Amino acid sequence: MSDVCFIAVSYFGSADLSNYMASLHAQTDGRWQLRIVDNSQDDAEFSKLKSIAGKDRRVEVWKTESNLGYFGAAEWARARLDTNSYSWIAVTNTDVVLDSPDFLASLASFTQNRVGVVAPAIYGSSSRSALNPYMHARPTLRKSQLRQLMLNNVAFAQATVVLSHFKRRGAKGRSVPEAETDIYAAHGCFMLFGVAFFEAGGTFIHDSFLFGEEITIAEFSRHHNLRTVFVPNLTVKHTEHASTGILRSRLVLKSQVLAARNVTRLIAKGDTGSSTSQ
Repeated sequence: MSDVCFIAVSYFGSADLSNYMASLHAQTDGRWQLRIVDNSQDDAEFSKLKSIAGKDRRVEVWKTESNLGYFGAAEWARARLDTNSYSWIAVTNTDVVLDSPDFLASLASFTQNRVGVVAPAIYGSSSRSALNPYMHARPTLRKSQLRQLMLNNVAFAQATVVLSHFKRRGAKGRSVPEAETDIYAAHGCFMLFGVAFFEAGGTFIHDSFLFGEEITIAEFSRHHNLRTVFVPNLTVKHTEHASTGILRSRLVLKSQVLAARNVTRLIAKGDTGSSTSQ
C-alpha cells in the first residue's frame, strides 16, 4: 500500500510544479504517488507538465477532456483511483510545497480515529498568513446569507476579493493553535482525506466550478460524524492567488458568486437535518 496519493489539480500550473515535486522528492518517507490533473486544455502546457514529471514511476500526468474546475477535476481523478490502496489521499493546488522533509513521516504516525480530513498548517509564501484553521466553527445561516449578499454579482465579488486581500496584508498574523484540534473546515488548497472519509461514501463531487469546496466537505463530514483535525506540525507553503489572481476573470468571479449561493444552500440544508451525503 502506498501511504499517500496526491491529486494535484493544475490549470497552467507548470511554473509551480517543480517546487512542489522537489518537496515530495525530499521526503524521508518515499511512500507517495502523485497524479497531476491537467485542466488547461493546452497541448503545450500538458507537454511542460510531462517534462517536469520526468520518469519517476510514482508520478503520472492525466489530461481531462474539458476544464472541470478544481474539485471537478479532483473527483475525475478520484474515480480513476482505488481509494482502498492508500492511507491518505490529498487534493491540492500545484502552488504548494511541503515545508519539511519529515511531513509524510509525521503524517504516517498520525492516528486516524474517525478522522475524515486533516488540515495542515498552511502559510502564505510571502505574507506568512495562516490559511488553516479555515473555519474553527460552523457558520450560521445568517452569516452565510450575509456572505452571499456581499458576493451577489461579479462586481461585488471583485470588490470583496480586493478588499479582503488588503485587509489580510494589513492585519497582524492571527493566532494559530499550537496543538492538534478539531475544527469545522479545512482550507481547500491542500486537504488530506483519511480512510474513514471514503468508507463513509465520501467523494469530491461539488456543485461549484471553483470555490466553496471547504463547506461541501465540512457538511459531509458533519453529517457522517467524521472529524476534521488541524495538525500544526504538518506545514505547507502556499503561493497566494497563483491560480486565480486578485483581479479575476468574469468566469472566476461568476464561480465565486455561485459558490456563495451553494454554501448558503448547504448550511440551510444542514440546519434542517437533511442528508448532505454525496
